[in-house]
Amino acid sequence: MADDFRVLPQDVQDAATSCDATANEVQAQLQELKSYVQGLEAEWNGIASQTFAALMTDYDIFSTMLENALRDIGSGLRGNYVNYTDAEDANIRGLTSVHGTIPGAHFR
Repeated sequence: MADDFRVLPQDVQDAATSCDATANEVQAQLQELKSYVQGLEAEWNGIASQTFAALMTDYDIFSTMLENALRDIGSGLRGNYVNYTDAEDANIRGLTSVHGTIPGAHFR
C-alpha cells in the first residue's frame, strides 16, 4: 500500500506555486465580494449600519488570515522542497565519496 503514494520534489515545488496562485485568486475574489457588499452599505441605517461595519472589520481580518495561511503553506512547501533536494544532494555526494574509498571485492 505504501507503494501507491509517491511525491517527487517537483510535485512539492508545483504545490507551492499552486498555493501562491490560489492565494492570489482567492484574494481577488474576496476583494470583488467586499467591493460589492460595500456598495450596499448605503442601504443600512442605525444599528444595522453599526453591525455592518463590525462585520466588515471581521471580514477584513479573516480574509487576510486566509491569504496569509495560503501563502504560509506555499512558503512551507518551498522550504520542504529545498530541504529535500539539499538532503538528496548531500546523500549523493556522500555516496560518491564513499564509493571511491571502498576496495573492490576479491573473490577466490
